[in-house]
Amino acid sequence: MKIALALFLLITSSVFADDFDTLARDFWNWRAAEQPVSGDDIPRIDRPANWMPKWAQSDIAEYKKALSGFEDRWKKIDASSWPVSKQVDYRLIGSGIARVRWELEVLRSSERDPLFYTQQSLGAVFLYLVQPAPFDESRTSAIVLQMKNIPQIVEDAKRNLNDARAPFAQLAIEQLKDVRASVEKSMAQLKPH
Repeated sequence: MKIALALFLLITSSVFADDFDTLARDFWNWRAAEQPVSGDDIPRIDRPANWMPKWAQSDIAEYKKALSGFEDRWKKIDASSWPVSKQVDYRLIGSGIARVRWELEVLRSSERDPLFYTQQSLGAVFLYLVQPAPFDESRTSAIVLQMKNIPQIVEDAKRNLNDARAPFAQLAIEQLKDVRASVEKSMAQLKPH
């Protein structure tokens, strides 16, 4: 009887663990495509090929819908019988999911902070400029892709900044003051010598 119970617990625990592992994989793959560019110059996540920041209102609505799905999946998992190390992983995924909720519904940078869009446009280019060597064809293509996406990010900003805050706007204005010269200097450095 004890062996049968132990076997049952092992099997059901691994089924839940597989569900959790699938959730974790799905969440981090989604997060790599959805996570906004941060202005602190530390690349935090490997982005998928041909990734571009997307912040149209329809994209934000999709992010919120996907987030609710991840929250539902996470809450349905009972990790109470798992080993402590696996319970920690479970809570860390919960923390990651909560972070997205905080970004989308508490910070609401896409609605309030013009600097957010500077980070999603020029910051996305910067991510590829600061990567270590080699400076190859795929990296060059990624920079061009990000540069071509800038007008769309600017349009998204115009539509989304319906609750913009003056201090954030002032910071964005200050940061963009010499942007043309800075971008031209950066692009000149990319030319073959």
